Amino acid sequence: MKMLAIAFLLNCTSTLAADVVFMRGSPERLSGHVGAIPDNWLPRIVIDGPISPGDDKRFAAVLSEARGKNTDWERYRTLLLNSEGGDVATAMSIGRLVRQAQIVTALHERSVCASACILILSGGVWRYARDETRLGLHRPYFVDPQQATSQGYQSFQQAYDNVIEAHRRYFAEMKIGAGLLEKMIQIPSNQIQWISVAEGSRLNLLGEDAAYAEWKRAKRIATEGAACVDWEDNRYWPCLTKFGFEASSRCAATTYKPPQCK
Repeated sequence: MKMLAIAFLLNCTSTLAADVVFMRGSPERLSGHVGAIPDNWLPRIVIDGPISPGDDKRFAAVLSEARGKNTDWERYRTLLLNSEGGDVATAMSIGRLVRQAQIVTALHERSVCASACILILSGGVWRYARDETRLGLHRPYFVDPQQATSQGYQSFQQAYDNVIEAHRRYFAEMKIGAGLLEKMIQIPSNQIQWISVAEGSRLNLLGEDAAYAEWKRAKRIATEGAACVDWEDNRYWPCLTKFGFEASSRCAATTYKPPQCK
């Protein structure tokens, strides 16, 4: 059975597309969203506005620009989001590009990420949001109610089950637990529930991807040695957390830094 087109937002059929730009330096305001784009994150890609078909291709082009024109991109690799959602398939495509490129997804003060935007946010190897961020959830629905219901309830149910399964597979691919989708399913499509940053962290929507964290640790062990990594993680950094970075020499001495460590 042919899968019916879906979207998350009531205004998802808008012909407007998101602003997808690469920025460095102090940015100008985008799309009238005052305060959504910070001037202290360098460099970064910004997606601002409704997510529309074709935005994944635009994102890929901007990502290529960032890699080609800015030597700092590989160090920071940050995508800032400010979107109330839009086309689900496009959002999933962007999310996969984000994960492949090992990009951090982030939301600054007063930014919004709702509906399909959550799918892009999920693609980040580290997903970060400030406390004033608005994270919005609800379950998916069909764009064309007449088409969706034309063959009766059983046909609709099968199509809707396919939609939910596509989301389940996507979140599993991004290593986000089933709790996020389960919460989304409980929220009617004509409503939106705003969740806190704390709730986003509890649902594993925010935070570091487990595989990425283990990959970084494995690289450190391969480069520095297991003893040095163990010392840094379990003795040196806890000391700095307690006494501050000005105590770095003291922490190195009192935690018995292994002689082979840099």
